[in-house]
Formats: sequence, structure tokens, C-alpha cells
Amino acid sequence: MKAMRRYRRYKRKEETLPEKKKEMIKIRRRNLCIGFVICGIFLVLSFILFQPLSFLQGKDITESAETQSRSSMTAISRNSKSSSKIESEENSFGSGSLLKNVFPDIESLDLPSSIAEESSSKTEKEPVYVKETQKEILDFYEENAKDRETVSSQGTAEIPTPPPSKEQSQTEKRVWLSDVPFISQVGRYPTGCESVSAVMACQYAGLSIDVDTFIRSYLPRGSFTYENGKMIGWHPNTCFMGDPFTQYGFGCYAPCIEKAILKFLPAGYTLRNTTGTSLTSLCHEYIDKGIPVVVWATMYMNPPTQGRQWILQENGSLFQWIGREHCLVLTGYDSWYYYFNDPLSGRVKYAKSLVETRFAQLGKQSLVIYASDSGETSSQESSQEPESSLPPEESSSEASNVSSEESSESSVDTSTEENESSNPEQSTVSKEEKDI
Repeated sequence: MKAMRRYRRYKRKEETLPEKKKEMIKIRRRNLCIGFVICGIFLVLSFILFQPLSFLQGKDITESAETQSRSSMTAISRNSKSSSKIESEENSFGSGSLLKNVFPDIESLDLPSSIAEESSSKTEKEPVYVKETQKEILDFYEENAKDRETVSSQGTAEIPTPPPSKEQSQTEKRVWLSDVPFISQVGRYPTGCESVSAVMACQYAGLSIDVDTFIRSYLPRGSFTYENGKMIGWHPNTCFMGDPFTQYGFGCYAPCIEKAILKFLPAGYTLRNTTGTSLTSLCHEYIDKGIPVVVWATMYMNPPTQGRQWILQENGSLFQWIGREHCLVLTGYDSWYYYFNDPLSGRVKYAKSLVETRFAQLGKQSLVIYASDSGETSSQESSQEPESSLPPEESSSEASNVSSEESSESSVDTSTEENESSNPEQSTVSKEEKDI
């Protein structure tokens, strides 16, 4: 009733208006109606034109979902074979641990495993490295190189921890294998951290091998192919993707390095893929016995990123690379830090909590190699400790020449021995170490 009254009042007012205003009102109404009609026509045409495009997108989404489901079934079947009761979260290595820690939005990803577990699923086609020249492939490498350059400019992401007091430093346990040889990857091996770290561990175990020989003669390597708008490559478990001597390389995981070492490992030496073992257990089982450990983490312990994707040659599934992946050698520990021979920055230390996080995000991958009788020997507890992490600018200049760095280290060792001899408490420790 109220609406009817308002409408009548409006009509009465409109009748009293002059003719010019009535014409203006009619024109406005007509323009409004024309606008509504045009909008309706535009919506109908857009629906008709964009319907085929949405159909194609839906088809692509369906295909990608099927691919992800196939890869997840592969991961589930692989983990079901080697699954056992999990005693603690620290010693567990579930199929989804890497994804939950790094990329929760990715549903499936093949995780590193020992080559012994993958012997039943070997493919007939073996990877062969051929230098890539296709523009799409080179651009693919460049994107990965940009991420590496970004994290190198940021430097270390070490979490500050309180230094030990004098009383604590006298009683705390510090184990450091200071005589593990250091080899820099800067300059000569821009993307070869895995090979450099493996050679450091091999040389310490007593094997005569250099990085160039390791890469050229033993490291499995593969190349990308670009077909029908898709990048196709191998799994990092199978081979190293790219060229470790240049920026055009990604990296590899523990099973690939395991394959390379087994090709030249002589009798009397033991190689173990300890993937899934916690850092605490690795220190007690190997570092305390004088055996360094090759571990996978990230560059300068910075957070990992969602890297590039490619289709796997092995099974056609989609693979997600973990950006900023890095390999280094664990050489010691104390109450606050883990010590490393880092191919990027030298002999460094990182806070324990930070290292454990990055180590878990890369799937807790690790390898050890030692002479068969070295497992029973005890390690030396060094009174020295490695210097804190160097920024990338200093590390690149100092680590480019390995021989000059070793000579400088020897001079530092002699100076520290002189300082220790001046202190009677420290001189007794140095004498015991020399006797050992």
C-alpha cells in the first residue's frame, strides 16, 4: 500500500512538471534500458566465445590430476615395501615428510632412497649427457641459476645462538674432524657441490680421487629434452641433471652419488646410504668414530624454494625440484653448532636448530664412506673450532684457489699451537692430540 501511494505521488508530481523535464526523464529511461540490453548481449557473447577455452583448461586440469595420482600411487607402493614401525619422529622418514615441511600444496613427489631399494624398478633406458643448446632448455637453467645467485647475495641465514661461557666451554663436548680436506666448488664447479662433497669424504677415507675424475668418469649425468612444450628430464636419484662445471646444472640426490662411488670403491671400504637418520644419530654413530658425513641441506642454510618442474623420463610423472638444494660435509658438533666443510663458504658452523630444519626439508639425505676397520676407531676431540660462516663475496675470493687456502690453514694451525703452548692447560690437550 505504501508503495502504491508513493507511486501515485510520483505520478502527480510528474504531471505537474513542464514538458521539457518530462522529455528529459523519458530520454534517461530509454538510455538506461538500452544500457541494460547491451550488457545482456555482451554477457551472452562472452559466454559463447570463452566456453571452448574453459573446456580446454578443464581438460588440462584433468590430465594433470591423473598424472599426480599416478605419481602418488608410485610413491605409496614404494614406501609400502620398505615401511616398518616408526619408533620415533626423529628417526622416521615418511613419504610425505619432505612435502609437508617444504611445499604443502604439492600432493606427491618421489623422495630419495637407496639404490638397493630401486634395483627392482630400473629402467631400460640409461641417462646420457649431451650438451644442451636449445633455447628453451638454456632458459630453464637460467631460471634456476637466478635463484642460486639471489641466495648467494643474501649470504648465510645462520640463527644467532648464545656463545658458551668459560665454565661451560671447559666441560662441554666438542668433536671436530679438522683434518678433513677442504675443496672449494667456487669457480671450477658452480653446480657441483654433491661431487665436491663426495670427493672430500672419499679422500679423508683414504681413496685417491679428484673432483674432475669423479665427475667425468663416474658421476651419472643426464640432459633435458624439450618436446611439445614440455621439459623432460631424469630424476635426481638417477643422475645429475646438467653440467657441474657450469651454471647449467641442477644437482642430484644421495642415490646418484651412491652409484658413482660404487663404481670405483675398492675392497676394504664401506659405503652406506644413511638417508632417514637424524643428525644426532649420525654424530654419535659416525662423527664420534672419526667418520665425516655427506649431508644434503640448502645453500647457506637459507629456506628452500619451489624450484622448476619437469616430466620424468622414468615414468612420465611430474617432478618438483627443490630450489637452493646444497650438499656439504658434516665434520663435527658441539652443544650449539654443527661444523661443516661447505664447498661454497669453507670450514663453517651453523646453529643446530637451523641445520636440523634444513636437513629435514631435504629428506634427511646422507652418505658415509670409510675403511672397513675405521668404524672402531675413536675420533679426536679438537679444542679448536671452525670460523663462523663467511659471506659469499669473501668465500668466492678465498676458495677459488684450493692450494693457497690449504697453505694458509697450515699457518693458522701452527699459530694456534704456539698460543696453546703458552697456556699450560691447553698445552696438555695439544700434546695429547699430537700423541694420538
